[in-house]
Amino acid sequence: MSGFSMGVTPKRRARHAPFRPLRLFGQAADPATRWVRIVLAEKLQHDAHFEPVDPRSPPDDLMALNPGLRLPMLLDREVAVVEAGIIVEYLNERFPHPPLMPSDPAGRARIRLLLSQLWQAQAQKAATGKMDACRDMLLTLAPLMSAKGLAIAPGLHLGDTALAALLPGWLKTDLTLPPSLAERVEACYSALMRRAAVHSVPS
Repeated sequence: MSGFSMGVTPKRRARHAPFRPLRLFGQAADPATRWVRIVLAEKLQHDAHFEPVDPRSPPDDLMALNPGLRLPMLLDREVAVVEAGIIVEYLNERFPHPPLMPSDPAGRARIRLLLSQLWQAQAQKAATGKMDACRDMLLTLAPLMSAKGLAIAPGLHLGDTALAALLPGWLKTDLTLPPSLAERVEACYSALMRRAAVHSVPS
């Protein structure tokens, strides 16, 4: 005799959709792509499925989704997100733990201003090959740098992850930093590099 009561239809076992990992398209040497990979590693404890892209011969499926080839691009099931700054905020909301933005509006505004300044400095470096803007940025950040990262908000935040993505490229150049600033930058960079997520993403 059936173990189900009369009149009760046994529930069918739910069919779970097959797991489709996040896919990140980008250039491996691009600091913006590295930033997204660091945030993904912090959120998921592992890197997403990263697909390096050669802009000279991009894959057809990527071009179908992203005809303008704006990289990096995150594909989360049917959702495609472009531009690193938008991607990392999407990830911070999509995966709330650990939070990488302050809970208060003023704190979030400070982080967004910092991110804007960091990437403006990187854009000037890329456009001119000169490090003046990067050096000025580090001088501005010097009072906030410590062996724990950037003391602009409690805990790890998107500003820390962006700096972790940018510093390797900046430090490979002739920054000519004053000794006191160089020590602060090195202490901050070493602290960020000790994080498993940062260390796991090649620079």
